[in-house]
Amino acid sequence: MILFVFTEADSPDVTIVLPDVPQRQDASKRIHFALRTLSDLDGISINEVLAAVRRIGSDVIRTRLPDSVVWRGESINLKTAEAFIRRMRRLLLTAAATEVRPERTVQVITSDCEDFVDRCRFAHTFEGSFGFVVEAPVGAPPDVTLLSEEEHPAPFERAVVRRIATGFRSVRRAEVAQNSRPLQATFQGGWSADMCDQVVGMYEEIGAESLSFGIELSTEWTLPEDHLDMWSFTLRPVNIRMIKEASEILKERQEENEVPVIISGPIVRLASKENPADLLHNVSPREVVIRWESPDRGDISVSTRVAPEDYLAALEAHRAGRAVRVSGNLVRAGKRWILYPITSLKVE
Repeated sequence: MILFVFTEADSPDVTIVLPDVPQRQDASKRIHFALRTLSDLDGISINEVLAAVRRIGSDVIRTRLPDSVVWRGESINLKTAEAFIRRMRRLLLTAAATEVRPERTVQVITSDCEDFVDRCRFAHTFEGSFGFVVEAPVGAPPDVTLLSEEEHPAPFERAVVRRIATGFRSVRRAEVAQNSRPLQATFQGGWSADMCDQVVGMYEEIGAESLSFGIELSTEWTLPEDHLDMWSFTLRPVNIRMIKEASEILKERQEENEVPVIISGPIVRLASKENPADLLHNVSPREVVIRWESPDRGDISVSTRVAPEDYLAALEAHRAGRAVRVSGNLVRAGKRWILYPITSLKVE
C-alpha cells in the first residue's frame, strides 16, 4: 500500500491510502475513496479531480473567450471553433519549429514537430465561461523524484510550451514599454515572426474584443525559476498592433547582417500614422529619418522607428535644426538603410 498524508495548519491530518498494484481486491474502493476525499478537500467535483489527475503529465494551455462571442453562455459558432483549432495547431507547430531552430522566422518544420502536435490533446471546455483547453504531454521524469532542470533538461514538449508562455510575457513587457522591442529581442526564447502571425490570426479570425490565455505547467518537472505556472494574459487590440509590428521587423531582419553603430545627424523626415497631438496615448510606430555622415558608407539616410516620447523629441529637434544621436543595429534592406535602436533618441 502507498500512504499519503495531507497536512494543513490548524486542521487534523488527512490520510489517503492507495493500492500499490491495481490487482488488489480493494483497489477500486480505495481509489474511489481517495477521489472523494480530494473532492471534499478542494471543493470540486470528482470529475474535476479525475481531470486534474489525468493532466499531471501534461502542460495545459487554456484560452477563454469573452461573453460577446458566446451564445446564451453555452455555445459558439462553428467558424470560431474552427479558427481556434486551426490557429492553435499552427501556433504549436511553429513554436516547436522555433524551438528546434530558434531563428526570427521558421525555416523548416521537422517530423518531430509534427509528432509533438499530433500528441497534444483537445480537452473539455471549462466551467464558468466558454473556453478551450489544450494539453501538451510532457511525460514523467526519469525517476520518481522531481528534478531541477540544471541536473536534467526538461523535455522538448515542456520547452515548446514554455516558449509560448515566454512570448506572452514579452507581450506584457511590450505593452508596459509602449513599443515592440521586448518581443523582437526575445525571439531566441520566445516568439518567432511565424508564431506572432498565428496569434494575430487567431485573434482576428475569432473576432472577439479580447482573448485570455492561461498556462499551467505540469508538476512532473520542477517549475522554472521564472514561475510561469498558472500564468495568464489577456490579448487586446493594443497588443495585436505590437505583435504585428514585431512580426514585420523580425521578417525584415532575418536575412540581414546587422552592424552595431552610433549614428548622429540632422533629421530629414518624420512620419506617423497617428494624430501628432496625441502621440503619447498609442503605440503605433513612428519613423524618423536621420542624415548620417558614415565614415564607411558616406552620406546616407537612415530610417529608424522610435517610441512616442522619442518622436516628440525628434519633432522639437527638427524644428530647432538640431542633430540627434541614437545607437542600434544597422542593416541594408534593399535600397534602404534601417537602424533597429537599442538606446533612446537623444537631442544634441
